[in-house]
Amino acid sequence: MSPPRIRRAALAGAPPPLPRRRRRIEARAEARLAEARAALDAAEARGGGAAAVAKPPRRSAPAAARALLAARRPPRRLAALAAATPDEAHALRLRINPGRVEGEFAAPDAAALAAALAEAPGFSGARLRTGARAAEAGLQRAAIELTPEPRE
Repeated sequence: MSPPRIRRAALAGAPPPLPRRRRRIEARAEARLAEARAALDAAEARGGGAAAVAKPPRRSAPAAARALLAARRPPRRLAALAAATPDEAHALRLRINPGRVEGEFAAPDAAALAAALAEAPGFSGARLRTGARAAEAGLQRAAIELTPEPRE
């Protein structure tokens, strides 16, 4: 665009025209935004609202355990942890080391979850590393350290 055209556009109060590449990028972004709006409108029409589009479905702990056990070489400690975790509890963060498993969990009763995990097959003990704190939806959030049973 030549400088006189830019000056005329500025004097007229209109923004100067965009370069060709930028127009294409903005056109693609507008198209994706229109698709997202259409998907949201369709979900709201079905009665699902924005939550039906924004949040992916959560798998329950037993379903995750079955999926891990069905895999060719499932990580044993992860499968044992998934099988031992009740449906109303979930892991927020997880770190699996050779001698211990550490995680941040959310559950209705964090102390009861630690006790249940300590009794689960594959683990010889569990302890709360931090005190339980209030979390979303009436859950408690706490860091739990698990001691896996030694491998044979």
